[in-house]
Amino acid sequence: MGVPAIVMGNIIVIFMQLEGKFKNVSLSVFATIAVNLAGDTFNIFYMGGDMFGMGFATSLSYYAALAVLMYNFITGNSVFKLSISNLRWQETKELISKGLPKATRRLCNIFRPILINHLVLFIGGTFAMSALSVQNSATDFLDLLGTCCADVVALMCGIFYGEENEDELSETLCLSFKYVLFGVTAISLLCLFGAKGIALFYLGGSMSNGTAVAMTVLCMQFYAFRLPFLAFNEIYMNYFQAIGDVKRAHILSICQRLVYLVASAFILGYFFGIVGVWAAFPVSELLLSCTIVIMAAIHEKRFPSNLKQMLFLPSGFGVADEYRFRKSIATKEDVISSSELAFDFCKRHELSKKRAVYVSLCIEELGMNVLNYGFSTKNQSAEVNLSLVKNKLILRFRDNGSAFDLTKWFKIFRSEDPASHLGIRILIGLAKKVSYTSTLDTNNVLIEL
Repeated sequence: MGVPAIVMGNIIVIFMQLEGKFKNVSLSVFATIAVNLAGDTFNIFYMGGDMFGMGFATSLSYYAALAVLMYNFITGNSVFKLSISNLRWQETKELISKGLPKATRRLCNIFRPILINHLVLFIGGTFAMSALSVQNSATDFLDLLGTCCADVVALMCGIFYGEENEDELSETLCLSFKYVLFGVTAISLLCLFGAKGIALFYLGGSMSNGTAVAMTVLCMQFYAFRLPFLAFNEIYMNYFQAIGDVKRAHILSICQRLVYLVASAFILGYFFGIVGVWAAFPVSELLLSCTIVIMAAIHEKRFPSNLKQMLFLPSGFGVADEYRFRKSIATKEDVISSSELAFDFCKRHELSKKRAVYVSLCIEELGMNVLNYGFSTKNQSAEVNLSLVKNKLILRFRDNGSAFDLTKWFKIFRSEDPASHLGIRILIGLAKKVSYTSTLDTNNVLIEL
């Protein structure tokens, strides 16, 4: 009964995040928890505590979350509007192709547990199933840092790939892998040496000498070795999504979620019993990491010796330093200086005076707006990056000031006053394409001129 609310809620959350309404998303989560707890409590004490009542309470909690999210659409305080009449069925094919890797992972997540559960039950019995259940529950915490790094890669690399900024792509992956090396390794050690504590936490102290706890400890210790490889693989699968390499993301999803794990579990389980099944979790992720390296070797036609040789970029990608202008901005003098230098950059590359003036005006408008309205502390800064890509001028303006309210942006263009926010209107009028994203406390405005 809760499935429609879950699906609709997941979609609306994305639009709430685009508008920067994170409080609304958090409030919907709290609504889910509150209604679920209240429903479960009522069911236990007044309705006999049957499983249908527990499930009904959970479904009801999803509709409570959906109601909180829908409030913005109902009150009209939103940039986006729900419209059934404006459905574009011709875009269905593109939607399916973009979402196919995620859908494949979901399908694999359905079939893999069926196969693994039957195998574990057959080889290790109910105690092994208890251990696997604990592992599945603990993964939400243990996988958290790796998943977060992967999400960051998807967001940031999508921006940098659009700019054809090879250096930033490489730096983003490098920073992510550093977090994996130190942060995920620390979590792995916690899991390895704290496996008994995890087992007791889930199974209860009364079973401290039981077979189930011993089996769970062994399961979690093997799982600890999986975590670094898992984080590495998740980062790359999100990276492939970011650069639009759906094919590789799709292949890796199938291998990770189904093929490698199931095959490893059955083969190792046949030879080593339940220990082999537990070993299959790190082994399958190791195989996937090796697959990524092999893919890079095939792409580069040589074994990769550094991270830049594992970016999977098409030939001709990137902008040479002579075709890029970059400058940090902290004061109004910096804005004026950047505007003048950008003008000189355009003239140096024999671009028309008209385009050079447009670039200069855009930098001034964005820079002054950020300094006047976005900065509130001394530690805030901005950066302008201008690239000439195949006769296209791409201006990126990034700052760590206050996030721009998309609702206000929308109202600017609906204003009947022609003089309202004239600078922003001129800027949009000059540009061929404008996009804005707020990611990791940074504002990113991308303008094509």
